Amino acid sequence: MVTSEWDSSLMDCCSPCGTCVMAACLSCIVFGKTSERMNNPGQSSYSGLNSDCCIFTGLGFMGLSWIYIAIKRTGIREQFGIEGSQVGDWCTAIWCPCCAVLQQDKEVVSRTEYAPVTDGYKLQGGMRIEDQ
Repeated sequence: MVTSEWDSSLMDCCSPCGTCVMAACLSCIVFGKTSERMNNPGQSSYSGLNSDCCIFTGLGFMGLSWIYIAIKRTGIREQFGIEGSQVGDWCTAIWCPCCAVLQQDKEVVSRTEYAPVTDGYKLQGGMRIEDQ
């Protein structure tokens, strides 16, 4: 397996500005969107309000959302062949959770950006002949 590094640095968390603000204020939505991209890379749009967002939020109420961040981080790292370790994933999730969520989102976006669209065919309306 070819190994690589993260496309963006953990401390490169101020861009894009909109996602940065979203990760700081509503991390669960960014986290949910990232999970949706991982599960369905060929979709044309992604919802942040999903089961991963709810689990993240539920764990957040107990101060444990970093656990889910670390688990997903390890999955992303393994799927894309990124160098690192589980210890590094856990430490990053514990001490820099917002930066970790943003870095994970940016990584998945950059690595799935050119995935084929798989939304499927949408049936067009039938033809009609009007009486004269």
